[in-house]
Amino acid sequence: MTTKVPSSAAKRDRPTFQCGPELLVDGSIRDDTSCPRLLVRLPDLERWLGGALPGEALDYHRGFLALDRVVPGSRLSKEDAEELDRVATAALAAAEAGRVHLLQRRNDVGDYTYYAVIARCRTAGAPRRGRS
Repeated sequence: MTTKVPSSAAKRDRPTFQCGPELLVDGSIRDDTSCPRLLVRLPDLERWLGGALPGEALDYHRGFLALDRVVPGSRLSKEDAEELDRVATAALAAAEAGRVHLLQRRNDVGDYTYYAVIARCRTAGAPRRGRS
């Protein structure tokens, strides 16, 4: 299944995304795991934030976050896109508060894995390593 690409000239060059098994040129089948999917819900993220230790990581989304959290336009259902938006907003708030670091890994074109990693605790006013 290929997502629909808008027909306007400005959006014509956007990549399309394949979901599900794909027959490759060499005859093999690749089970494509790059379909966007909601990995955690807001209560799961909040529970993890409350109990995770420094350095622990949580995958909170696989797909293309900037597109998948916006309705309309998401490749997720409306309900999942709205939940993803709540999860991403909470993750960003935790990062801005210094509780987590947000990372992403590129898996393929338009396919990323998004992580939150619990930050190490620092005492107030302690300088960061490598900075003066």
